[in-house]
Amino acid sequence: MIVHCGHIGTMAGVRIRRRELVRLALPVITFGLLSACSAMLVADGTSTGSGLGQDDRTGSQASADDALAASVTQALAANSQLSTANLSVKARSGVVTLAGTVAGFEARDQAIEIAGNIDAVVQVNNQIQVKTK
Repeated sequence: MIVHCGHIGTMAGVRIRRRELVRLALPVITFGLLSACSAMLVADGTSTGSGLGQDDRTGSQASADDALAASVTQALAANSQLSTANLSVKARSGVVTLAGTVAGFEARDQAIEIAGNIDAVVQVNNQIQVKTK
């Protein structure tokens, strides 16, 4: 009968280390996977307004929409009558949605015209409210 006490102890030590490694690595791996999944599911509200998991655009389409929304926002901010207006801009596939509040009908019409004159805008969806005094 041969007893390998040192060998058995070493093996037990390896098992403990493996268990510790798995115990420590599992939360890290789980967090990484969940982060990746949530990044794919969450739509960018600034450009699309779509809900969770409903964004079927490619990354390049989403980037183009974001760039278009930024261009429209910048053009609106450059207009002295609209620079203080409370407007939000969303874009999807060339369709720009303007929402918020302006002081009058002239300001609303200017916002629609400015947005419509930006390259790549194919349609302006007007959701602007006009303050009545």
